Order: sequence, then C-alpha cells, then structure tokens
Amino acid sequence: MKRLLVLTVVLLAASCAPGPKITPSLATPGKTFDCPFPYPQTKSRFIHAIEVRRGTQAKTAVIGVTLVDPASRSISCALMSAEGMALFEASASPAGLEIGRALPPLDKEGFARNMIDDIEMIFLAPRSASVQKGTLADGAPVCRYRTDDGLLDTVRAGDGTIRLMKYTKNGVLSRSVTLAGGMSDPYAAIELHAPGVFHFSLIMTLIEAGRPDDESLPQDKDAGGVNEKPH
Repeated sequence: MKRLLVLTVVLLAASCAPGPKITPSLATPGKTFDCPFPYPQTKSRFIHAIEVRRGTQAKTAVIGVTLVDPASRSISCALMSAEGMALFEASASPAGLEIGRALPPLDKEGFARNMIDDIEMIFLAPRSASVQKGTLADGAPVCRYRTDDGLLDTVRAGDGTIRLMKYTKNGVLSRSVTLAGGMSDPYAAIELHAPGVFHFSLIMTLIEAGRPDDESLPQDKDAGGVNEKPH
C-alpha cells in the first residue's frame, strides 16, 4: 500500500511538471539505467567548424574555440572568421560574464549571455543534484534535471546519439542539442537547434580537442572586467 502511494505521488508530480510527460522508472521495476554523461571531467579545449543556419538565409561558416573547466565551472569562448579574424571573445565563471570583443552583429544585447548558456548546457554537467529517471512516450530513457530557469532532459536515443533538451519554466522547448557521436566521441559532431521567432541552427564539426593552458581559463574569483552578474 505504501509503495502504491509513493508511485501515485511520483506519477502525479510527473504529470504536472513542464516538458513532455515521462513515465518514472519506479513504474517499470527492473528497468534501471545510467544517465548519459558526455561532459569532460578535466579542463578541455575544443575547436569546431561551425555552420550557422537561420531560416532560408545562406549559411555562415565560422570557427569556434571553447575552453571549459568543470571543476570551477569556468568557460572561455571565441568565434573567428574563416580568415582568422576574431569576431567575438568572452569568458564566464561563477563570478560573472566578461566580454572581451564583440563585432557587429555579435554585439547585440543578450548574445553573449545566450552563447555562454548554450556552451554550459553542452559542455558542463547539470548543476542540479536531483534527477528524475524515466522514459519518454517513444520509450527512450530520459534523465530530467530541474534548473534555475526550467528543465533539462538528457536522452540516450536508440541509435546511440545523445539528446539534450532544454525547457523553460512554462514547458516550452528553448534548445535541442544532438551529440551525434554518442558516448564514444560526444563532441565530434554537434547540432543545436533554437526554435521560436528567432529560429536558428548550429552545425558543429570537431577540428581539434585537447587540454588548454591553465592561464587561458578565467578564474573563479576576482575576474576583472565583469559586466554581467551571474544568473
């Protein structure tokens, strides 16, 4: 009876939560699984060729450099033209966000913050320690994390790819990411889709991955030039 009561509460909580409904793993005894965890465990640098696609507009090609430190949750990133010109540079840590360079149109309000949020979603493990395991309507196993601004689902698809789905507090899908390499090479090929009025997609192909120099990453404290507070 007690088990039935717990199961009922869990199912009701799941049905009231934003995002697609999931069937809690408690409802399917014996079907346990580990949550997808593609995130780097040490300081890492990734260089990607990036295609930016927006609606029917012609795609734009840039080079993206991403440096992450999972221990301090620090990020540095840069976008360069195919000719090697720096178009955008920014860094972020728990102390805040610092923009080093932003050429038009990358200087628009909110661009840096949104870009850092996307990088954090892709390369840093969710902050939330609590996770709800279950399955989606198509049977795919999902791990759901509650974040400050909504939900994050990590899904291991049947073809081995990993999907990251970010939802607002109202249950609206704001980002969809596919890591085509699965757990074996998660950042070899990344597809990010942002639905909505300003719909765009990023197709990222890995050029190089390795360890960065320590001085290339922002520090946790006393990050000079911070112009935005942490969210």
